[in-house]
Amino acid sequence: MQAIGKGIMPDSPLYFYTPSSLAKEIYFYPLCTGKYHCDKNYIVRRHNYDSYLLLYVIRGKGYAECCSQPRHALKSGDFALLDCYNPHCYGSQDGWDILWIHFDGPLAPKFFSVISASPVLRSRDTDHTVRSMYRLFNVFHEHGKIEEPLFNKYLTDILTSFLASSDSQASSSSSLMEDIRTYISDHPHLDLSLNALAERANLSPYYFLRLFKKETGFTPHEYLILARINTAKFYLKTTTLSIKDIAYSLGFSSESSFCTSFKKIEQCTPNEYRQSS
Repeated sequence: MQAIGKGIMPDSPLYFYTPSSLAKEIYFYPLCTGKYHCDKNYIVRRHNYDSYLLLYVIRGKGYAECCSQPRHALKSGDFALLDCYNPHCYGSQDGWDILWIHFDGPLAPKFFSVISASPVLRSRDTDHTVRSMYRLFNVFHEHGKIEEPLFNKYLTDILTSFLASSDSQASSSSSLMEDIRTYISDHPHLDLSLNALAERANLSPYYFLRLFKKETGFTPHEYLILARINTAKFYLKTTTLSIKDIAYSLGFSSESSFCTSFKKIEQCTPNEYRQSS
C-alpha cells in the first residue's frame, strides 16, 4: 500500500505484518516496513509505538531523538535505532529518503540496551547491512513468501553487525576479556586469583574486576566456579570418576565445597545430576 501522511511523497510504499505466536516467542520479527520519499515537512512524534525502529538514510538528512536523549543529526548512509516503547521523534527539515522497519522480539530489549549508546549507529559492514534491510523490505514489496525464520536471520545479522561495530577500545577490551575467559575455561583446576588474572591482563585488579564483570556479568571468581561446574557436569556424565576425584581435579579444596557449589548452581547434588536421565 502507499503511505499517506504529512511530508510523505508519492511512491512511498508501506507494508504491515502480523507475526505468528511462535515468532513472538522466539524470533525477531517485523511489524511494518517502508521506503519513504519525504519533503521538509516530514516529522513523526509519538509517545509510544510498541516496537523498535531501525532506520537507514538513503538520501538527504534529518534527525532522531528518543528516551529523553538530545536530538541527533542523521545524514545519508547513517543508521538509527529507536526504542519506540518510549517517547520518540524523527524527521527531516530538508527532505530525505529512508528505508525503515519496525520490529520486536523477546531479545529486542536486551539487544537495544547493549547497542544503543546513541540512536545513530555504525555498521561493521554497511553494504551487507543495507542489503539485509532491502531483503526484508523486498519480500513485502515483491509480494514474496513470508518466512519468519529467514526474517529472524536477517534481523539478527543486522543487529549483530551493530554489536560488532563498537569503538576500537571496547573491541580491544572485549577481545582481552575473551582471552581471559578462554584461559579460565582451559585451566579450571588452577587457583586463579583476581590478582593473578589481572596481572595476566596487564591491568590493575580494580579495573580488571570492573571490566570483566561488565563483559561477562560475573566476577572472575564466579566465572571460575561456573567453569569448574560445567567441566564437572561433563565428567559426571561421561566418566566413572568419583565425585571426590572430580572435585580435587577441578581445584576444589574439598568434596564438600564442590557439592555445595554444584547444588547452588544446578539445584541438585552431583550424584543426583549423574543419575538423572
